[in-house]
Amino acid sequence: MYPQPELSRGVARKAAVRRSIALRRMQCVMAATQAAQPLALFERMVTVWRQLAPFAGVAAVAFGFRRTQGGSPHRGFISTLLRWGPIVAGLLRLYRSTRKPPVVGAPGP
Repeated sequence: MYPQPELSRGVARKAAVRRSIALRRMQCVMAATQAAQPLALFERMVTVWRQLAPFAGVAAVAFGFRRTQGGSPHRGFISTLLRWGPIVAGLLRLYRSTRKPPVVGAPGP
């Protein structure tokens, strides 16, 4: 059917193509790993923030009160914001959670 030299060249060509595919796969894996490193760092930061977020409001309020007791006669904007900001944010969250969600497909006002 086929002469032996053509079959040998076909086998060699097939092996070369497989090596090329394996090399490209390794290059793609390395590139994807490098591209994913910043995303992994960002994901870790978000995870840590979600773990610390419940305590951030308490810390900010305590820091705001401590800042106003530092002997300064006037209260600065930052200390006022740190003291009242988490409370206002909590009230806004409470207000949003108690509102009824809009009905999909209902006519507007």
